Amino acid sequence: MAFDSRSFASGVDVKKWKERKFPPDSLARNQFEYLCLLGCDPKGLLSFLTVAVLASQSRRSIYDVYRVSRSELVKLPDKFEQIARDLESVNPILAHFLEAKLIDNALSSDDIRSRCRLQIAVYKRAPDLLRLLATHLRWANQWLKDNVGPKRFDSFRQSVLGLLTYVDECTKSPHYQAVADLLDHLSSAEQTTLQSVAEWLPKPGRAGASNKNSSQKLLTSSDALKALYLRSAKYGLRSKSKRPPRG
Repeated sequence: MAFDSRSFASGVDVKKWKERKFPPDSLARNQFEYLCLLGCDPKGLLSFLTVAVLASQSRRSIYDVYRVSRSELVKLPDKFEQIARDLESVNPILAHFLEAKLIDNALSSDDIRSRCRLQIAVYKRAPDLLRLLATHLRWANQWLKDNVGPKRFDSFRQSVLGLLTYVDECTKSPHYQAVADLLDHLSSAEQTTLQSVAEWLPKPGRAGASNKNSSQKLLTSSDALKALYLRSAKYGLRSKSKRPPRG
């Protein structure tokens, strides 16, 4: 769609924003209008660009987002296995108690006896379920470390991925270089604003804040954007496109 053919009833005046942020005949101005001409909605593109640039100031890992301690998550499988062993040691006495108290009690109804037998069966299986949960947690921990660990994926990369996915869906190509040019321009032009935003954004955990150099690469490098986009499909962070890859 042509950029100036749209008017918006509410929200940001994108035309004024473009005039103020993208100087006429600049590379960023040309790239923005190029993507809009190919199918991006100007307001939508502006929104995704803004979110991505702002997110670069507060890189929160998946552990920060879900408020889970990475170290505690690693310890949980051993804790569950210890609880499983403890349950196995007390299950016999618990079963005898329930049998004497309810099953062998002449005053108990058939329904109570049936539910009690079911409870005993569940308690006997609980240790196995805890061991299964421990196994799955170990698998999950390793997968998180390999695929979306703090050095591989965070809230900033998620925002950039959303931008690339939007451009890809609108234009049939992620247009890495055009997106890189726009992110580079906005991150440079908005340094004062970004410094102010960084003061009130949620502070990431130590792991989420340890790799600032990669933020700069994703704001300037088409190669870094391409690597992120292709990797996200490989590890199931977005749906794989059936179209042949283009830049």
